[in-house]
Amino acid sequence: MDFYQLKTFYHVAKQKSFTRAANELSISQPAVSRQIESMEQKFGLTLFHRVGREIKLTDSGLVLFEMAEKILSLVGKTESVMEGMKNLESGSIVVGASTTIGNYLMAPIVINFMKKYPGVSIKLEIQPTDEILIKVKNNLLDIAIIPEVPVITSVINEILL
Repeated sequence: MDFYQLKTFYHVAKQKSFTRAANELSISQPAVSRQIESMEQKFGLTLFHRVGREIKLTDSGLVLFEMAEKILSLVGKTESVMEGMKNLESGSIVVGASTTIGNYLMAPIVINFMKKYPGVSIKLEIQPTDEILIKVKNNLLDIAIIPEVPVITSVINEILL
């Protein structure tokens, strides 16, 4: 069973109609029927009682419907969260800065960022440069700002080698 079959099954069960599900999904009714038949063959279970043009979920179909509803809801939430992170509406970021830069330059920058992107949690770690470099090496920071450019080159070389 793949995701599209599960989504098709969900729509058929919700609409109680292969044709309405096909219209909603913008696919042909025979394609919907093939997907449901494929699922029934895979599971070795009948998912719908078919009486004339009327369909009803079997017990196994009802169980699958409840699970499909949870899965599709979770997929929708995941897509929403990812979209929010892409648009800087949510998420978190850890910024490391050396002592002087952190104390004198970063505070107003962080405050402005927080005002512009209130859904993004930002943590500013102000520490001596050597400690910031260790955190960079251990991937504990998303961004690091330090004054010593030559030191950065040696750390990057050490990380890459």
